Amino acid sequence: MSKNNNLSNYYNPSNTFKIRNEVPLTTFSFLLSEMVQYMLSKSNDDKDFDIEEKLSSLGYPIGEKILELCSYKDKNYKREVKIVSMLQFIHNNIWKMLFGKMADGLQKSTDDEDEYRIIENNPITNRYIPPLKNNSVNCASFIGGII
Repeated sequence: MSKNNNLSNYYNPSNTFKIRNEVPLTTFSFLLSEMVQYMLSKSNDDKDFDIEEKLSSLGYPIGEKILELCSYKDKNYKREVKIVSMLQFIHNNIWKMLFGKMADGLQKSTDDEDEYRIIENNPITNRYIPPLKNNSVNCASFIGGII
């Protein structure tokens, strides 16, 4: 028996698994809860430590990579320069890439002419993490950092 036959038994394209481009929800929730617990312990030591600001800053580099990936995948991608076009791109494409569905809504603020909101009724970041510090910490600021 030759060596090639032995190696061909180990490598068979039909035996290889398909690579999935998604992270299981339990893994994401565990990672986020560990980040929040770590930040809570730091905030107990340092009173000037802002958890929401830190979560947002952790999400920012992820948003940069997502935008780069989205522009790389879409051959017809063009850089949006108008605010409403950018928000619609985020609402439709980016949100769907991140969470598997479009955001629940996009609305213009009645208070300020240049203020818009992307609405998600049940953010994935708040689904499995209970309210923290007398409801003063919103874990959805991680998504805000990504956007």
